[in-house]
Amino acid sequence: MPRSFFVCCLIFAAASAVAQDRHCHLPPPDSAFRVHLLLKNTTDDAASVQFTAYDDTGTQTGETSVTVDPGAIQILTPVEAFPGVAATHLVSRGDGFRVTTVYQSRKEGSGPSYAPAVTTTATAWRLLPGKKAFTWDGIAVVNAGDAVTGVLIEQLDAAGNVVAERRPEALAALNSNGKAVFLLSSAFDEVADSSYRAEPNAFFQQESISHVRVADNTNLVVMPAYANRRGGAPGHIIETSEPALKWTLYPGNWDAVNGGLAVLNMGYAPTTVTVTQRAFDGALIDGPTAVSFGGEAQLMPSQKGLYRLNSGFETTPDSVFEISADQPLLVLGLLFDKPDANFLWRNPAIPE
Repeated sequence: MPRSFFVCCLIFAAASAVAQDRHCHLPPPDSAFRVHLLLKNTTDDAASVQFTAYDDTGTQTGETSVTVDPGAIQILTPVEAFPGVAATHLVSRGDGFRVTTVYQSRKEGSGPSYAPAVTTTATAWRLLPGKKAFTWDGIAVVNAGDAVTGVLIEQLDAAGNVVAERRPEALAALNSNGKAVFLLSSAFDEVADSSYRAEPNAFFQQESISHVRVADNTNLVVMPAYANRRGGAPGHIIETSEPALKWTLYPGNWDAVNGGLAVLNMGYAPTTVTVTQRAFDGALIDGPTAVSFGGEAQLMPSQKGLYRLNSGFETTPDSVFEISADQPLLVLGLLFDKPDANFLWRNPAIPE
């Protein structure tokens, strides 16, 4: 797979953005994708989350507030929440909420892609590319600062050398709260593999590597890439480091995709992992089901298990999976297309 990556330098005053702000990108109404938001109330009380809509110039175009019952999940469809309003992105505010944007192709039989609302701002970002034969690489950029700014994009090879740079006209002058999109794969060529390749087996000199622990280092971000052995488009998954006793995960469309879990026991005792499927209002659909991993009923400390959700649960509209145990877990969710797994992408698991 290509060993290059894109560095997007977003030159704005990130400190001016409020920490709890959550940003959601909305494609144009006539695009090839449908979009809706899932609002999960993680508290024991009814709570409200406020949404502010902006257009691409940074002009505020609407506001609305949504109240969600305790522990429930509610769907928000932007075109219904902001009828007749030009909105390219939303900013949400409210305590005790998890906001997830769901994108799905309008093509019949397609599966959803889940994207947690963006809560982090920075003046420099790194992105890893897909593979041009299978994917398009694009970015949506919002200026979270107080002044007009431009964006420089540099393409680096595996050694860190700049091989190309662009200052896209669309990103040349973003107003405060303004947004623009840019198709990276239309502006940059693929960079051939570096002669140096570092993979887990090369470090550890054995074939039976299940997972890798990286010692704390605030200057290091680890992002493994998963792809099938036939050369499909890679799925780049940011490292997982926040253990929890309970996780939630949204389902895929099992007619189009397979959905998998990797579960790691971060505790000090064996644990049984259960999966429960619930409706968005909390009503029980299926489970709880004790999951076996490789025929074993429990995960030992530091042991990892794999489970395919669509082997035990049906696709049910407006439902969510709960993964829980009595020991802290790390959970990674993946979706991959049928039948050949040419595309892999993250299915974000949400710690409770």
